[in-house]
Amino acid sequence: MKNPFTKLPNEIIDEILNHLTPVEVWKFQRYNKCIEQTLDHHLLTRRHALNALMEWACQQGNLQAVEKAVSLGASPNLVDVVIVPGHSEPRRSTSTIVLASDHPDLVNHLFCLGANLQPDYVYHQVHQEIFSGQRPQLLRPCLNHCTEDQFTNLPVDLDQSLRDQIGHTIRVTLREVPAAIDKVKCWLELGADPMALHEKRYETPLSSLSFAILVSRTVVHWYRMSPRIVPLTELLLSTKPDLNAMAHDMTLKSLKWGRTIHMTACPIVASVIHMARTMSTEIMELLLEAGAKLDLPVHVELNPLVVYAKFSSIYDTTGYDFLFRHGASVLPRWYSDERGLYQGATPIYELWRVWGGRICLLHGAKFETIKLFIERHALQNIAVQFIRQRFRPRVEADDDLKDRVIMMERSRIILQLILQDINFKTTMAEEMEGLLKEVLQWERTNSPLKSIIDPILKDLLMPHVKLTTPEQ
Repeated sequence: MKNPFTKLPNEIIDEILNHLTPVEVWKFQRYNKCIEQTLDHHLLTRRHALNALMEWACQQGNLQAVEKAVSLGASPNLVDVVIVPGHSEPRRSTSTIVLASDHPDLVNHLFCLGANLQPDYVYHQVHQEIFSGQRPQLLRPCLNHCTEDQFTNLPVDLDQSLRDQIGHTIRVTLREVPAAIDKVKCWLELGADPMALHEKRYETPLSSLSFAILVSRTVVHWYRMSPRIVPLTELLLSTKPDLNAMAHDMTLKSLKWGRTIHMTACPIVASVIHMARTMSTEIMELLLEAGAKLDLPVHVELNPLVVYAKFSSIYDTTGYDFLFRHGASVLPRWYSDERGLYQGATPIYELWRVWGGRICLLHGAKFETIKLFIERHALQNIAVQFIRQRFRPRVEADDDLKDRVIMMERSRIILQLILQDINFKTTMAEEMEGLLKEVLQWERTNSPLKSIIDPILKDLLMPHVKLTTPEQ
């Protein structure tokens, strides 16, 4: 094909081509090699033409257009793009890597052409596009062509991006879930740790795995399990994380330095909470298959049965049976350090504390839970200690005639369970005698602090204790 512009002056040629965009000029040029030199001259002399061609080429992933622009002198690293669409000015320098972020093959080629992460603002643009823009596919070519130390705090950025993408996966429509989960997979393949804690950005430290388990419920119903949680949890567990280490670590730090226990950071605890709220064991079963243990010697706040009791709105024997069957225990855990025995590890003590003491017996589900714990020997060897320190002290409900009747009935049931032989050491008789003496001494006083359950205690203890001193 002949050059149609041979006999036309350059001014007329430019006037004609100015009605075309730089991209249209390049496309026109491809169909007629005879006019390539003429159109090259136009692209070189037309203001911002190479920038416009390079910007479009990067965004569209068009390798040929990129090579044309670079061959005419465009930078493979930076493009001056318009800030306000429809206006030629002002412009800002933008990384070609960012513009081509949807096209990893082109990004690789741009690096080969000379693109890099310099100066600093280019690095920040690329960093923001990768981590804030959720473009994990862009990180791999960057790591392949740059030194890893250019990405400061890379592990933290990876872990945070994983958590952010999990949050996005929970919110998207069902149609968008597969693509969102693919991005989660990308972050994991790049080295994101589903067990890493995020302590600075969020008020409560959470691992990505815990976060996924806790927030994966449908918007329609808080207590209904979201259908996307199972594939998401399976994907996070595919990295084979140590599901037990965090609970051990938190327990040791709490005992040694008195650090606060952030129980929801532990995936096992998160699964128990999920189980209590959804009445489903599916997620917990996934964790058990992945190596989670429910019989760990951990801080009482991390005890699966304690967690389940705290977060259950009803008394559900099925959930407790499942936890007992997989090793959970209500028996006291005793730790020893330079300060002596750590007694806060008694599960029933923790429930008694958070539920406000004996007043919890007025709540049906809590009463049944306390019964269950005692029936499972939660007070083994510490029965009298519990009665003295926790059960006998007065509570506000003792002065309410309406509540008093229920309190007395349920207190008798609980005390009968507590005073079973299994809960005592071999010194059972001595302990019971000492407790009965205290009850009889208070009986002779008119103190307003006298416990309303003392008559029940006296009634239950008298047939079994022979006092060695004449207290009667």
